[in-house]
Amino acid sequence: SLMKVLRGAAQDVLGCSVDVAWLTVIAGSFLRMFPHLRRVDLFLVVTCRDGPGEEAMIGYFSSRKLLTLEVGDPRRATVLGLADLIAAVRRQRSWRRPRPFEKNDAIEVNIVSQAADGLPLGFREVRCSRGAPRDWRRGATANMNLRLDQTARDGWDFRLQSHDASWGEHWSTYYAQAMGSFIVDMALRPHDAIVPRIG
Repeated sequence: SLMKVLRGAAQDVLGCSVDVAWLTVIAGSFLRMFPHLRRVDLFLVVTCRDGPGEEAMIGYFSSRKLLTLEVGDPRRATVLGLADLIAAVRRQRSWRRPRPFEKNDAIEVNIVSQAADGLPLGFREVRCSRGAPRDWRRGATANMNLRLDQTARDGWDFRLQSHDASWGEHWSTYYAQAMGSFIVDMALRPHDAIVPRIG
């Protein structure tokens, strides 16, 4: 499946976590949709477990951070370079608190990975897949809102909300196709440009 390709690309090709691979796919696919952009702002929901012993806490503790990706020309920047940029920013925690209204021009991303291993006393996290939305008129609070909930090792519940009125009614379909092709490029062509040259 495509999710196995994503995990394989993260571990065997890019040498990064699945979370970093997802952020790379999200940003790279957005740049493929809008190749004139030179920068992408990701508005992340990040865990707040920075203090000693806090990694053992059970619960949802999070904060919002703005991760700015200065990519330059996406026709020259590589897929691997984008993944490395995102991994370095996350590792160094060089994101910042967003200023008022900065969220409006950003892509809001909430990746909720499954705590499959390492819970105390043999506890297991249980998640249920959510059904499809019943109404298409759901507002987004940023350029685009994405929520990814891991339901199994290679299973993800993916939710996307965007301002379709400003990008066209079929935009989300094109974005999903861009994501699929970007995942394949991460696995097979990581040294190619984020936005491939046509012709």
